[in-house]
Amino acid sequence: MKEEEHYTKNEIDLMHEPMIEKLDEILVETKKTNGRMSRLERWRSFIGGGLAVLSLVIIPLLIWAFSLVVDMSKIINNQDDIIKETVRQEINHYEKSI
Repeated sequence: MKEEEHYTKNEIDLMHEPMIEKLDEILVETKKTNGRMSRLERWRSFIGGGLAVLSLVIIPLLIWAFSLVVDMSKIINNQDDIIKETVRQEINHYEKSI
């Protein structure tokens, strides 16, 4: 059997030093990433809120306004027909009176 090697605390610390440095670098990068992610999450929430307002308020208002325009155009067309019919009746009445 192989004899176990015994390391001193300083030797163990020296062996762990590169790993600790790497972990410190990873920690710094993780903090940077977390900051960017929170900004992305805030932006995503802002866009999501905007879409909610758009879908719950603006789109129904646009549909309502469009239906008003369609109704008004029907009324205008109907009034044109009434005016044309009235003019025809007046012309017929005038021709009969001649």
